[in-house]
Amino acid sequence: MTGKVKTKTRKPRRARKTPPGHGDVLRTLMDNLSDCHVFVKDCQSRFVTTNAFHLKSLGAKSLKDVVGRTDFDFFPKDLAQQYYDDEQRVIRTGRALIDRDERMLDPQGREHWFLTTKTPLAFAREPRVSRLQRFAQQCGQATRGGMAEATTP
Repeated sequence: MTGKVKTKTRKPRRARKTPPGHGDVLRTLMDNLSDCHVFVKDCQSRFVTTNAFHLKSLGAKSLKDVVGRTDFDFFPKDLAQQYYDDEQRVIRTGRALIDRDERMLDPQGREHWFLTTKTPLAFAREPRVSRLQRFAQQCGQATRGGMAEATTP
């Protein structure tokens, strides 16, 4: 995966304390994937943290506008339900959902397609779901029927 690294980044405030030694690595990864939606959710599919690119896509100005909320607060019910069902399946089974084409509507109602991976993260006693999204056109042409062969830029 490739992405642009911004030389000037602002760190969003952390919503919750992450396990010792994990916070800096997670925050650095999230902040430097400037062309990806990266976020962590709890077992009820509520946002725990996210990166600036995802905040912008949600139409949020800050992390506090997102933490504790769910996809139902940002997306039409049918899309939010699909996201929720997928996340709950990942939590229930402990198995990642990898490279799935997923539709998203931005705050202006425009449709975008993403290649999505959802993985369980085990912090302490409560598993959390992390979902990484990339614009599909950065890794190939997304279609409703599936992912076309990726091309190298």
